[in-house]
Amino acid sequence: MIRLGLPDRDVVKIGLGDDATVRFDAYPGETFDGRVTEIAEAADPASGTFEVEVALVGGPSKLKSGFIASVDVFPSDQASHTVIPIEALVEGNGR
Repeated sequence: MIRLGLPDRDVVKIGLGDDATVRFDAYPGETFDGRVTEIAEAADPASGTFEVEVALVGGPSKLKSGFIASVDVFPSDQASHTVIPIEALVEGNGR
């Protein structure tokens, strides 16, 4: 299990069960599949981040507490939005 801290602007984008890719410094060049299993309801007062737990699906058998990991979380519920170029906008009074 990997614990990471996310700021509020990122934690609102993810949900339980979202997929993740994990890389460990101890296993260079290898990636491992993970899944979000827990999201804190409140921020840590010391860091201001929300603790998120990611469980490995499979993964290396020789993990040790304290390994350094990089985690990419892929939100499953991505809101669709439309991008409008700034040049296409005009002021409300027609100018």
